[in-house]
Amino acid sequence: MIEAFGINSLEVVQARMLVTLFEVTHGFNPAAHISIGSVVRAADALVVHPASENLVSTTWGEAPRDEGLLSWCGVTILDRFVLLVMA
Repeated sequence: MIEAFGINSLEVVQARMLVTLFEVTHGFNPAAHISIGSVVRAADALVVHPASENLVSTTWGEAPRDEGLLSWCGVTILDRFVLLVMA
C-alpha cells in the first residue's frame, strides 16, 4: 500500500528490509524475492547508494549521510542473502 501511494523515506526502506529479512528467514522465498526487489527500487529512488552525489554533498549533514550509506549497504547484503537462499 505504501508503494502504491508513493510514500518513500529512509525509514520505509529500513522497515521493508526487516520485512524481507523476516520472509527469507521463515522460508517465504517467493515473497522475499518480490520484497527485495521493492526494497532496492525504494532505496534507489531515494538515491542513497554510495555513487550518488547526494551522499557526497554536505547539505544532508553527517548523520543522515551515514545512515543512508549504511542502509544501502544493508540492502546490498540482504539482496545477496536472498539470492543465496533462493539458489
